[in-house]
Amino acid sequence: MILGIGTDIVRVHRCTRMSAFSRDLLRTFFSESELNAAQDLQNLDRYVPAKLATRFAAKEALFKALSASLVRLGHTQKTFSLRFLAQISSVEITQWGTPQLRVDYAALEQKIGVNLPPLQFHLSLSHEQEYALAFVVCEKV
Repeated sequence: MILGIGTDIVRVHRCTRMSAFSRDLLRTFFSESELNAAQDLQNLDRYVPAKLATRFAAKEALFKALSASLVRLGHTQKTFSLRFLAQISSVEITQWGTPQLRVDYAALEQKIGVNLPPLQFHLSLSHEQEYALAFVVCEKV
């Protein structure tokens, strides 16, 4: 049963300046594995803006899908921020090259104060020269 969907689009150019941020500052929104995946292999001190943009769009889309799901489940007493969700979630690429979302459920449940049913997130990412796009579906399993 689909509980929520979320989508987000980001201008890749917005993430160009992020590529010069310190790793500590980038950890505000990205996991260590996401930062490793976004590193420029030619210059390990820099990050590929398109990869940062797709991951940032994924966090925004996840926030929207999860928020809609919690409303549909009737769990609206406690809220959480995009920043919190970004820190407990991660975009990972499978061996087949498909993206998937990892979410720290224990941290999420503690934050909102309820036990959630099993949820599965489906993620699609895309980018071209100027834009990065993410689409997330939240499904009750």
